[in-house]
Amino acid sequence: MTEWKKIPVILDADTGVDDTMALILAARHPKLDVLAVTATFGNTTLEYSLKNTLNALAMCGREDIPVASGMPVPWKIPLMLVIWTITMRDWTKRRLEDW
Repeated sequence: MTEWKKIPVILDADTGVDDTMALILAARHPKLDVLAVTATFGNTTLEYSLKNTLNALAMCGREDIPVASGMPVPWKIPLMLVIWTITMRDWTKRRLEDW
């Protein structure tokens, strides 16, 4: 059987629903070596993105992956968010195996 070398990756995410799913898939993928994640604004504020990133990693048992806080706002244009924000506070007690 061929031994696969893991691909090292650093993920940058504005962890809402779509990035949360991508983060969980990457963190659990046997051929990826997630070295770190940076959380930034985008679909939600930096504060929620950071919380969502930490909760997603905890939910799939990968709290060993370092998380860094990225930029809180754009460099040149004003930050514009949708009216609602996406949080994972209701998901924090679930584990990936429960899905």
